[in-house]
Amino acid sequence: MRSTDDVDSENTERQNNIEVWNDLVSPRDLLICLLISVTCIVAAVLLSSFFGGKPLFWGLGASTVGFIACCFLVSPKREVVIVDELGLGAREGADQ
Repeated sequence: MRSTDDVDSENTERQNNIEVWNDLVSPRDLLICLLISVTCIVAAVLLSSFFGGKPLFWGLGASTVGFIACCFLVSPKREVVIVDELGLGAREGADQ
């Protein structure tokens, strides 16, 4: 992981991001998502021992629930701009 303190940006929140798997992530959001996922999985494994069943399936279900919860709680930070490079999209239709 590397810090992005040297990036020139007006937004100070972006300067505190860290790189995880070639993507910039807010440490606060990463910690929140990890805590949610770990809490769901631990609860599911404990429930599987109480109700019976396979802990693997309970854990997989809990990780899916944790992932969905994280998707709703943490908003994406990426800004995507679609640019038609050199007008190729308009030219392709004219050739046909």
